[in-house]
Amino acid sequence: MWFRPRKKRFTAKPFDDTLLPPTRFLTVTEAVDEGMLLMEHAGRMAVKNSIMIGAITGTDSFSESHYRKVAKAALLRLAVEAEDAAERIQELERQLRAGITRTADAERYSSADIANMDHRLELSEELAKRLHSRSKDEPFLTELVDSARLDAWREVAATINHKLSEQHVVPDEDYEQQREERMRKLIDEDLAALLAV
Repeated sequence: MWFRPRKKRFTAKPFDDTLLPPTRFLTVTEAVDEGMLLMEHAGRMAVKNSIMIGAITGTDSFSESHYRKVAKAALLRLAVEAEDAAERIQELERQLRAGITRTADAERYSSADIANMDHRLELSEELAKRLHSRSKDEPFLTELVDSARLDAWREVAATINHKLSEQHVVPDEDYEQQREERMRKLIDEDLAALLAV
């Protein structure tokens, strides 16, 4: 009778989290610096989208002053969002300190989270403050508009190039023979119609 040798069972050792490096949380300044990078990017995207919509619809003057206003409005919207977040954190923290906890609360915070909430509150308030400051900084707004304009034109140019490469027409054998007739129709009919408008 033939018996297969038993395979050795591998049992994993329990994970020892004491071997992990200590967690280092970002300071408020570091977190705000990172947050500002994201907020400035969002502002630039808002200006870029406005430029592109203006290019498509033909409704914008493409003036720098117009787009500085768009950039300022975008930064102010983000500042208001940060202020709203700070208010929500303050209210939640007030409830936790008063011992008001609701099991139906989706966030399920406890008094153990107050230190983290203090950190988030300080972050939201500082972010709002910096965004308000940036919204009044004319050189910064001009730089934001310039970078958004470059982004917009690069995207428009790439789209045009892509469309042109898709639509190249291969003339057939009758193309040259019918060219003269097409030119005559263009002058007699299409240009005449445009002049009549």
